[in-house]
Amino acid sequence: MYLLAVAPTHRGRGLGGALLAALVAAAGRPAWLSTRDEPTPPRALYERLGWRPVGRSPDAPNGQPAVVLLLDESPRPVVESAARVIPT
Repeated sequence: MYLLAVAPTHRGRGLGGALLAALVAAAGRPAWLSTRDEPTPPRALYERLGWRPVGRSPDAPNGQPAVVLLLDESPRPVVESAARVIPT
């Protein structure tokens, strides 16, 4: 999945969390994503749902710094599939 977004008029209803839960249920764990490396409502949602920062990506598609978040129940992060991730 390349992009997940909720229209501004539909935010605050739990749709983002429900979509993320469905994606993780379909894809399995570990799961990783990248998002802007700054405090944003989506990043706060990810962290509330258990996603944890594991690195930074210097080449985000929009040219802005990105943080890589991992959702994994194991004690050792697994990020082999994340190309060019710089550990924190």
